[in-house]
Amino acid sequence: MFRVSGNQISITAGDTALMAICPDETGYVPTANDRAIFTVRERPKRRALIEKTIAPEADGRFVVCFESEDTARLKPREYVWDVRLAIQANVDENGEVTDAEQIITPCPPGILFVMAAIGELSSAANNGFGQPVNQTLRIRFEKLMQGPRGEPGRDGAKGDKGDPGAKGDKGDPGAPGARGEKGEKGDPGRDGSPGATGATPRFTVTAVTGEAGTAASVTQSGTAENPMVEFTIPQGMKGDTGEKGEKGDPGKDAPQEVVLYTAQTLDDAQKAQARKNIGAADEALQIVLVGSETGNPIAVDDAFAAPLRGLTVYGKSTQDGTPSPDSPVPIVSAGDGGSVAVTLSDGNGKTQTLALPTPNGLPGIPVRSSGNYTDQNGQQWVCDEIDLERGVKVQRVYKVDVDGENVKFAQSGAYANLTPSGLPIALRYTGQITYAASTFTSLSWLYNETGQFLFLVKDNISDQLNASCKKQLGKIYYALANPIETPLTPAEIAAYKALTTYAPDTVVQASDGVGIKLGYQRDVNIATNWKPTVDRLNTDVNQLKSNVNQLKTDVNAKINQSDALTLEEILASTNLSKKVASAEAVKVIKNDVRTLKQGNFYTEQNKGNTMPAEYGGFVRISGQSWPGSFVGDTYYLGVDADSIAYSGAQINGAKQVTWKTL
Repeated sequence: MFRVSGNQISITAGDTALMAICPDETGYVPTANDRAIFTVRERPKRRALIEKTIAPEADGRFVVCFESEDTARLKPREYVWDVRLAIQANVDENGEVTDAEQIITPCPPGILFVMAAIGELSSAANNGFGQPVNQTLRIRFEKLMQGPRGEPGRDGAKGDKGDPGAKGDKGDPGAPGARGEKGEKGDPGRDGSPGATGATPRFTVTAVTGEAGTAASVTQSGTAENPMVEFTIPQGMKGDTGEKGEKGDPGKDAPQEVVLYTAQTLDDAQKAQARKNIGAADEALQIVLVGSETGNPIAVDDAFAAPLRGLTVYGKSTQDGTPSPDSPVPIVSAGDGGSVAVTLSDGNGKTQTLALPTPNGLPGIPVRSSGNYTDQNGQQWVCDEIDLERGVKVQRVYKVDVDGENVKFAQSGAYANLTPSGLPIALRYTGQITYAASTFTSLSWLYNETGQFLFLVKDNISDQLNASCKKQLGKIYYALANPIETPLTPAEIAAYKALTTYAPDTVVQASDGVGIKLGYQRDVNIATNWKPTVDRLNTDVNQLKSNVNQLKTDVNAKINQSDALTLEEILASTNLSKKVASAEAVKVIKNDVRTLKQGNFYTEQNKGNTMPAEYGGFVRISGQSWPGSFVGDTYYLGVDADSIAYSGAQINGAKQVTWKTL
């Protein structure tokens, strides 16, 4: 199967096909010295999987031959093709371009779909080279040429007078004037009214023991109403040890009325000093376990009653059907109603609700990769989000309204370009193809970064799209390459900071099917409860000890039940089940058979020994079983890679092995 539609080429793996690249008659027509370079890659700028340098036909066409070995090695999937035109090219003996007057890229990269073959590949059955070319790719070639410089144009008409400019900044103060003469002495002023009674100061006096040998000092701080005085009194020098005194009488309980408790309110500095005095950890350094969960709804059972450690709300959009110019399908986004509600509850009636304004909704586009949120089904989304911990709303989806008149499509060959240009840069996943959706077409959207505009690849569709958008306002949603962040209002941030989790169970859910990411403080006592694990380990260890002891008992029982056999008993016996050889019998066997080893032919040949085959293995037995041997005999049993068996022997310490084929 082979088909060309717009910039999309479809072919079955292993098929052969012919495709003509025809120049648009309104553009440049290639000549005999030009060459087209057709390339297929996994992704743009990756290495070429297929690359063909093609000379033009007499009419300027380039015929691309897809051979069976070209497509058979491509896996069924989507690839990217591109074509470049080398004008007035120089080629080597292999027909490859070495240099050219110009090398231009006349069109954006296209898509090559390789489909799996059904049944066995047959080059004879799929050979299309004997058939006429019936698949055509039409491209407009534009040769880059600079004409002579034109004469300067005439001066334009004088423009209208502009509006007055904004008021300028205030100028710097002028230099001070000359000092005037001294005036006459004025009359004494009237007595002022009595001042208000001042506050009675509340002194705080503390005493600190200084190092021995230092000078005493007094420091004053605080305010006029709350002055603080600190006396530093140096410690006295250590005296000699006195004599031990007599043991005193036992003390009595103090009467209740002499125990005085005074409530105090400490500021942050005093709290820090108090913690330091008793050796407690600084509050910021205390262990705080933070948990994180994603989904909607979210349920946790190890929460500590504390303010949230993070809350992010993710948007999404849905479309009920496949849109077309004749049958538009609206896009519905979370928060289209103007707000999204997030609710925290303990599961038993206690709730807290946070209402988040969403004047532009929270749109989201499903993507295969590069998403900022993954839902519970594993689907990734590029979507707007509200990050309450950071205090920002992040816009990742840009919306374009198409009315068919002010914002409309303009056809240019096989491309339907959206005008006007200047749209924010789109997030693309391959070539110029971007993550996008619209209400009026299901075609793939592409983005031209040079001109900053969206476009579609389809012949003669612009008028149809414009007519559809005039009847019903068209909308395009596409993913941004560079997200836009907007600060949340102080009221929104304050409402978020007022939320707290319930201990230990907290359930969080949100409206409109949005996604949620929750950060919360975990209860240390629940999260670090190691006792069940330790108990289980102790149980497992005790069970292991019991198993080992039982194994020892079983082994001893088997040994006690066995009668150790002599070598003669072993040789004469026909049933040795559950019997043990005596140590003496084992020693005799070891003396008779000194060694039992294995080896391979290849290694022995590398040592210089003569072997019957290059590859194979053998078992080597050494002993003194040959009558009259003085040194020792070695016997071999081997088999080569072709399953041929051999025997070999070295009698009486001979260096050469004598081999026989079995």
